[in-house]
Amino acid sequence: MKSTRCILSIILGLLAGWLPLGAVTVLKNLQVEYQTNPLGIDVSQPRFNWQMESDRYGACGQAYRLWVADSPEQLAAGRYIYDSGKVLSGESVGVVYQGKALQPSTRYYWKVSVWDESGTEITSTEPAWFETGLLGSGWSGARWIGSSETQLSKYRSHYVIDYDVRVAEGNDKAVFVFGSRDADNYVSAELDLNGSGDARFILRHTTDGKTRQDAAESLASIIPASDKHKVHHIRLKVTTAQYALRYFVDIEIDGKTLVNSSLTPEEKERKSRGDFWGGKEGAFTVYPYPDGELVYHCRLYAIGFLQPKGQTATFSNLRISEDTWNTLLYNPAETYVEKGEGKLNVWYPGENVSAPMLRKAIKIEKPVKSARLYATARGIYEFSVNGRKVGKDYLNPGWTDYRYRIMYNTYDITSLLRPGDNGIGAMLGAGWWSEHSGFLTGWQDQYGTRQSLLGKIVIEYADGTRETIVTNDSWKCYDRGPITFNGLQNGEEYDARKEVNGWDAPGFDDSSWKPATLFAAPPVNVEIQGYVGSPIQNNVTLTAQSVVEPIPGVYVYDMGQNMVGVPRLTFKGKAGQEITIRFGEMNYPETIPTEPVAPYTIAMYKEKKGQVYTDNYRSALSTDRYILRGDAAGETYEPRFTFHGFRYVEIHGLERPLPLEAVKGIVLESIGARTSGYETSDERVNRLFSNIIWGQRGNFLSVPTDCPQREKNGWTADAHIAIDLGLLGFDGITLYEKWMDDIIDNQREAGEISGIIPSSGWGYGEWPGPVWDAVMFIIPNALYDYYGESRSIERLYPTMLRYLDYLKTKEKDGYLPFGLGDWVYWKATTNNEYTSTAYYYLDYKLMARFASLLGKDAAPYQEKANTLKSLINQKFFNAETGVYAEGTQTAQALALYLGLVPEGKEQLVADKLREVVAGNNYFLDFGLLGSKTVPAMLTKYGYIEDAMKMITKTEAPSWGYWVETMGYSTLPETWTLSPKFADASLNHVFMGDVSAWMMNQLAGINHDDSAPGFRHIRITPHFVKELDWAKGEYHSVRGRIASEWKREGDKVMLTVTIPADCSADIVVGDQTETVSAGTHTFSYPV
Repeated sequence: MKSTRCILSIILGLLAGWLPLGAVTVLKNLQVEYQTNPLGIDVSQPRFNWQMESDRYGACGQAYRLWVADSPEQLAAGRYIYDSGKVLSGESVGVVYQGKALQPSTRYYWKVSVWDESGTEITSTEPAWFETGLLGSGWSGARWIGSSETQLSKYRSHYVIDYDVRVAEGNDKAVFVFGSRDADNYVSAELDLNGSGDARFILRHTTDGKTRQDAAESLASIIPASDKHKVHHIRLKVTTAQYALRYFVDIEIDGKTLVNSSLTPEEKERKSRGDFWGGKEGAFTVYPYPDGELVYHCRLYAIGFLQPKGQTATFSNLRISEDTWNTLLYNPAETYVEKGEGKLNVWYPGENVSAPMLRKAIKIEKPVKSARLYATARGIYEFSVNGRKVGKDYLNPGWTDYRYRIMYNTYDITSLLRPGDNGIGAMLGAGWWSEHSGFLTGWQDQYGTRQSLLGKIVIEYADGTRETIVTNDSWKCYDRGPITFNGLQNGEEYDARKEVNGWDAPGFDDSSWKPATLFAAPPVNVEIQGYVGSPIQNNVTLTAQSVVEPIPGVYVYDMGQNMVGVPRLTFKGKAGQEITIRFGEMNYPETIPTEPVAPYTIAMYKEKKGQVYTDNYRSALSTDRYILRGDAAGETYEPRFTFHGFRYVEIHGLERPLPLEAVKGIVLESIGARTSGYETSDERVNRLFSNIIWGQRGNFLSVPTDCPQREKNGWTADAHIAIDLGLLGFDGITLYEKWMDDIIDNQREAGEISGIIPSSGWGYGEWPGPVWDAVMFIIPNALYDYYGESRSIERLYPTMLRYLDYLKTKEKDGYLPFGLGDWVYWKATTNNEYTSTAYYYLDYKLMARFASLLGKDAAPYQEKANTLKSLINQKFFNAETGVYAEGTQTAQALALYLGLVPEGKEQLVADKLREVVAGNNYFLDFGLLGSKTVPAMLTKYGYIEDAMKMITKTEAPSWGYWVETMGYSTLPETWTLSPKFADASLNHVFMGDVSAWMMNQLAGINHDDSAPGFRHIRITPHFVKELDWAKGEYHSVRGRIASEWKREGDKVMLTVTIPADCSADIVVGDQTETVSAGTHTFSYPV
């Protein structure tokens, strides 16, 4: 196939006329494992890529030769560890290393020669190397280390409180308090001996100073009159409802369970079975906000006592624990004798324990040639050497399902070491390991409660000797430092007064620090592998564009763009001054509604006017706090162990507003280089494309996420619906390949996968279902189309087989009558059995392709696909009218997109689709499935002007409405916001496939399924009436592809650039021209 293309290129080049003999052809963008000069690859047979770049028409390769050596000198001298020999192939992507076994922790150098279509040899000249990671060589006795204490968050939503209490003789009451945010908001648990009556246990809550009783139960069967003044043991097992809107409490007194006598049989049954989200309600409910106000504050907060005046009780053996990992979280030695004064006496139980700081002093006594640090954590970490941060990454080692896989990072620390004494430091954060993760308050400590670090430093000296330093109990630990709280959902709290100067520098006196605590290694089934994917880094920094003061002393800064990351704030102030930083995607309106929708009131709007709106963040508190140390020169704060989604930054506690330049937005992302550019004569279209790019950037942090400000989860349908925009917008192969490993880890023995990945257990079963689960087929297929890369297909193939076997057990008469479908649709609903079975068909259709690619028997899969296609058409297709299912926009377009329509009926179905769209006044009426398929299918079957009308409308629902009318800078989750807003994220990317449509249909840049990896390209621009010009470019794995058209009088001029090593079909209307590499210009009549 390739040689045929080269012959074609030669012929086309001769027809076009070669450039002068001085034309230059070079090899560039040399990569290993799709990375330039990667450090620490953990692959025994890495893949090599290179690109040919030439200013000569028709340039393409016919053969290559690859050399690998273990030094630049050896490479230059021709002493190789691998020489591929001259391979008669034009391949330049995914060329697999076939040499002798690579050694761990070793740098290799390589070059490549390519023979072009004329037989001329071109050899790479740019320096190219790769360095292996540990390659399974082990950690040299390194141990997992951390703190002996657990950082107890005041925002904890699941916990068990135990205490002993004895009411003094002649007294009746003992009142314990938890959930205390301040003097006016708390929950009280009262043991009331009730004089000569039966003892009682009473639950109350106080909200904004008003106290209400939630429960009162007799203790006659538990505490007889003779035992009233003895010591009694109280256990409060507290959980919270979804989004922390109410407390659920199970109560034990002296080992006996307290029964809620007020429950109806129906309530008892509901509480026993658990809710949809996997949580169970406790016997007693405390609802501090019964009027429906969306306040997500049902958490641990402060604990203590509220003894009524004249009442004395003794509290002892106070403990707070959690019952998932059976971790003791708080166990003070004190006995508290509370002599009642009627005043609240509370404290934060975890306020003295901070994020662990670990250090080690080492000595360098001879010249260093190189030094590597290999590090990972159960949690997230940040290393430093001699006071300087190691690397540019954030939140390493990223998110995996730690029960099966943990990634480690490799760093070059050669330049950070110095002769003599050196200080090595590391800080640990909760990350995805512990604390809250996900949109439910029950998703807490999913993998553990205490973080731990694993590290190995390998120093190679100039004399050829090596020294290895590992984490063990010779390291020192300090857990009273400045990061007093950290969590990905709730933010970070930092007390600069607790900073320890020089703690990671040489010469620091750590004699008062305790030895690091050793933790057990993960089970043997857990793979510790080198980092795969792009680490989270900062490539863009924003500066605040404006500031307002909606109420005195509160300043709201507009970053000008909805973004994902952290703030960097520079300020001056007094020691102990507390700064609170809140984040929002939107603000409460300046114009107060005259008829607000419940639970909002005019008074609430007046109180919050102009401040950041956070109800749509649900239980993600997304708040940072900083306590100043009082440095006269000023202080800069940038959170380490959290991230937020926001456009607006609200700051409390300042004496005066900060200048705009003192408020920065550190944009975080973990995706490769930007690979596309797009622009048209319509600024609305340009802004929409920009919004989608920003949304994609914000939803790539370690995994593809649904939204970055509250859930931060890897929802599977969100990812596969957005795969084309993800791969067109950014060089995302390594991140997606990493996530495919997460899918493999996620699969249960029966074959099912969950709707979010990674997941520690939630989201399995028939919800979300087949449409979501199709991710395991769709993304590997896309990686093959865009990169010609089949490794994910090979790795996932057994996973796919198990999954298809699982679905067979769920069939009902051949159909799949379960699962979600066209999520967040506008009004028209599409039959979920239709959508689920349609994607079941797609699974088998792709499985047949994969089997063929891997040299396996594809016939059984194609036969099953044909059967499903027939079943779908039997049940859901009216062949006379061309209507599928209910005839919705989604139903029509999906059938066309997936190839379900019987041959010869395609245009009838497409005409019906157009009829439905036109009959709805060109308004869209679909959810995420329609967003991907409707514009594409309207275009494919001759109705692109209708698609353009739909996309650019400025009334809801439309993408144009988001841009022009609402002024969003990313993409919302829903077509319009509900009156309460609480369900609406402003940074979901699953409706963003329209950017891929722009590139595919307006600029016209498309891959060819028959020649994956853009070896052959289809350029199919459409000169729509609404535009005077459009241009797009895509930096493919083989080089830059560009397409630009412009109206000039009575014609349209089209200019196309095709990279070397490629050919293309230029398709405009019914005209097709085939071209080779180079830049080509065409003219078409209007």
